[in-house]
Amino acid sequence: MNNAIRKITSAGVVSTLAGNGTAASVDGTGSAASFTEPLGITLTSSGNIYVADYGTQQIRKVTLAGVVTTSITGYMAFGLATDASTK
Repeated sequence: MNNAIRKITSAGVVSTLAGNGTAASVDGTGSAASFTEPLGITLTSSGNIYVADYGTQQIRKVTLAGVVTTSITGYMAFGLATDASTK
């Protein structure tokens, strides 16, 4: 596990959206952010990504610009799901 959130285009180009590989819980943008065992992700209708950061027991929000914020703490999740009303 490399503790980063990757983006893959339809052409197969892979890039790092957020995270720097260091196991930690740091909010920030792009490589200034860090995760510890991101296990589950879901995409919202507005394009935001929510990540179940298992190692820190947090749910983290990642915008399309790579801005990471902590949404919920103390919640051990392995996977996530959203519906059409989730932004």
